[in-house]
Amino acid sequence: MSGPTAFALSHLFTDLVDRPVNFSEARTLPAVEAKKVYGVYETLPAGRPIIVQADLPFIAAIAGLLIGMPANIALERAQVEPMEDSVRDPIYEALNICSTCLSGGERVLLRMMTTNKMKILHPASELLKKSGSAINYKVVISGKDCGLVSVLGVY
Repeated sequence: MSGPTAFALSHLFTDLVDRPVNFSEARTLPAVEAKKVYGVYETLPAGRPIIVQADLPFIAAIAGLLIGMPANIALERAQVEPMEDSVRDPIYEALNICSTCLSGGERVLLRMMTTNKMKILHPASELLKKSGSAINYKVVISGKDCGLVSVLGVY
């Protein structure tokens, strides 16, 4: 099994929002203080965890495009605790659709979405401690830098 490719993620999100979304693999990531959204997945039948860690500005921009809301307003609404339904639902949908390219032959289910990594339970929480288990991407939407995405899993 192999992890998702930048091409597969770019194609998936470009089709989802009907705008050019480009993922490029990054060996090292700059320190970014953006709030994160975590999608926690499980492969079936193996039961292996996968985590997608996305910068909130990126995933809020995707949510905004899905519902016709400007990215800055979507980001404001996504930063509210608890997150407003108007952006939580399209963020969840984007993370759910993302599951289709996380694993080659296995089925992948989105089990939870959170902005608090302390809510991620074992065994998935162990992935957050292993920096070597991440595939990192820089993301650009319509020519504008939108943040970073990391896929953590054992591939």
